[in-house]
Amino acid sequence: MLAGLLEYPRTHFGTEEKLMLARGYPSYADHKRKHDDLTATVVKLRNDFLGGETVITMEVMKLLKDWLTEHIKSTDKLLGAFLNQAPA
Repeated sequence: MLAGLLEYPRTHFGTEEKLMLARGYPSYADHKRKHDDLTATVVKLRNDFLGGETVITMEVMKLLKDWLTEHIKSTDKLLGAFLNQAPA
């Protein structure tokens, strides 16, 4: 499950960030920071789990799910509105 959560940022976030740069998205730095923060959190969780320092509970998974849901409903929604207005 954690491997999948690491793959998501590599593909989705990477594609999204390239699009933001290509279109000159003014909130790129803030949006990318949010991506980087989630990626760092998941990497730490994975490393702690593999090192036997933590367990992955439903509460942890809910926190990650809630982060992604909120990110999509707020930050990504703003990006979508910008991209719909920006020339291709």
